[in-house]
Amino acid sequence: LRVWLGRGVGAASLSADSGTQARWAGFIQPLGTQNYSFSFRLGGQNDRVQLWIADQLILDQWTSLSSTRLVVTTMLPNSVVAFQLQLLQHFSSNSAVLTWAESAGQYQPISTTNFLRPFA
Repeated sequence: LRVWLGRGVGAASLSADSGTQARWAGFIQPLGTQNYSFSFRLGGQNDRVQLWIADQLILDQWTSLSSTRLVVTTMLPNSVVAFQLQLLQHFSSNSAVLTWAESAGQYQPISTTNFLRPFA
């Protein structure tokens, strides 16, 4: 998941210093039962993020930010689990990148075969 937000996004309803909020929800299909690490890179110190996996809040950097590169590891089953990401970005930052890695793997974007949209 890669996000690029420019000055024009949401400009009609938000002041220049308030930023833009976005929420992605759906499901992820892990490649097997094991630990997965999720890495989230934010564009700036004023950005905020929350990540829920299987309805559990596993990353909460909404009130304060410890770093612009955040990593959290959790055990995932070999079945579809709920996924939700909430992001607040200020216009000065412009980007955010979420990647994941299996226990011994390299970080990579969550592919479209592993990220499933919510049911209508």
